[in-house]
Amino acid sequence: MIRHYFWAFRRRISVIPATAFIGGLADALALIVLARIALHLANGDEGLVSFSNFGIDRSISVTGALLCILGLTVIRMLFQTMSAWASAGVVAAVTVRARRDALRVFLDTSYAEKSRQRQGELQQLLGEPVTKVSELSRHFTKLVTTLLNLGAMLVSALVVDLKATALLSAVGALLFALLRPMVRRGRSYSATERNAVRDYGADVSEIESMALEIQVFGVADAVRERSERRLEQIRRPLFRRFFIQPITPMAFQAVVILVAVGAMFTLVRVDGVDLAGLGAVILLLFKAMGYGQSIQSTWQHLQFAIPYAEQLRHAVVAQQRAPQPVGTATLSQIDRLEASGVSMRYDQDHLALDDVDFVIHRGEAIGVTGPSGSGKSTLLTLLLRLREPTSGSLTVNGTPLGLIALDSWYQRVAYVPQHCQLIEGTVEDNIVFYRTGFDRADVERAAQAAGIHDEIVRRPAGYETLLGSRGAGLSGGQRQRVAIARALLGRPEVLVLDEPTSALDTGAEAAITETLRSLKGSVTTVTVTHRPETVSHCDRIFRLDHGRLSQAGTVSQDSPAAQESRVAKAQPAASNPNAI
Repeated sequence: MIRHYFWAFRRRISVIPATAFIGGLADALALIVLARIALHLANGDEGLVSFSNFGIDRSISVTGALLCILGLTVIRMLFQTMSAWASAGVVAAVTVRARRDALRVFLDTSYAEKSRQRQGELQQLLGEPVTKVSELSRHFTKLVTTLLNLGAMLVSALVVDLKATALLSAVGALLFALLRPMVRRGRSYSATERNAVRDYGADVSEIESMALEIQVFGVADAVRERSERRLEQIRRPLFRRFFIQPITPMAFQAVVILVAVGAMFTLVRVDGVDLAGLGAVILLLFKAMGYGQSIQSTWQHLQFAIPYAEQLRHAVVAQQRAPQPVGTATLSQIDRLEASGVSMRYDQDHLALDDVDFVIHRGEAIGVTGPSGSGKSTLLTLLLRLREPTSGSLTVNGTPLGLIALDSWYQRVAYVPQHCQLIEGTVEDNIVFYRTGFDRADVERAAQAAGIHDEIVRRPAGYETLLGSRGAGLSGGQRQRVAIARALLGRPEVLVLDEPTSALDTGAEAAITETLRSLKGSVTTVTVTHRPETVSHCDRIFRLDHGRLSQAGTVSQDSPAAQESRVAKAQPAASNPNAI
């Protein structure tokens, strides 16, 4: 876990222990000098302060000792500032990388893997788990710093008084071991809380996306009750974690103080004890006790954050194992799309497409009809290269579709979904949709082809009209025509449409149908629809029923398919009797 998130920043992390130890050592030396001065003044001595530690046996004035403390304090501040700078850099870098990796891997993973994820899962991953990874990195760097500071204190104390330091250190280590079960219990509560938060996040995303249906069906109370049950599943582990979190360090502190008091009471009654050395040890160990308490608390926070960090890491690793298929072949143009024996099975019992064969030529207009569940959407996902067929082959100009580079394919293929999703931005932003190399003239051309230009320019801001992701201010038909304009902007060679006129009135539908008719011969169109008017311009109609494809309707006499059909009739029958 630690290696996964921090290995890339190991050089920056290496600065932390060195600077922390030097800073802690300077702090310890300052405390030793302070203890010597305090005992010197308490005894009423007016002479020099004597030092006999670290191989030094000399005396200096009180003023010199105070200047020494000042110098050591400056050194401590300098090195601890360097340590804090390095720690902050690691925390910021780890947090940004966690967010970047989660989003990058999601975008690079296959559509099949994306479609298996719960609604809102990406948003949830980029929320609490990434926040916990940030906390994990912060507590990790703090743990390293505190451990080195503690080490500096203990080394200094051992030099001053070996026996007293060894006794109290052993007791502190024992206490840490005894409190570990409480820490493990807290981690278990954190894992339970993580799962509950994940489920609640999915529910919230679902509620937001179905706000209209929830209100119209009058089920707000039922939705609220389910949400309350989810929140109760979060409350219980949250309460237990927040109860254990402050109790553990308080218990550690109380027991350490009792042990320290008992040890000091015993040591001061022993004859020949160096009171100056004992005072320094007491001062150092009380400082070390604060570090020990901080280590206990930091370790506990680490355990609470680890389940979330594991969730994020496992999600990223799972998506990395399902990358998008990447080819290397490039296309100059798309002349011929052919399916041969294509079958698609989502699971053992669900055969979505069954031995489908077809050939589509450049410039043809193909309509796809069929009842719900017949395989129309599956056929579109295969044509759009969102999924790979279970068996059979899809080829483009004779090259398997999977061998073609994604960029080369998607530069020539566009898609109009049944439900257009908008982004926060202007009308122009929504038509351009993150792509580069298009100017206002290109946008207007696409909007005119989609029959939406006149309605856009009638608005006060025209193409600069701001749209929200929900498309406030646009009718369903206008949203659909924005989607069509988005698809036509790049002058695609293949245009795939899923119920493109389902939300349009008769006039708008006629305009879109005329647009599609004007594309015949230059753009290959594949239109899925239930409306006969939408496919009135098509050369051929494919009908799907229970995953089986058949051809219905007539073929235009001047289409490439008709020409190939006439040639085929003059030749021996094809070996595949199901080919279209």
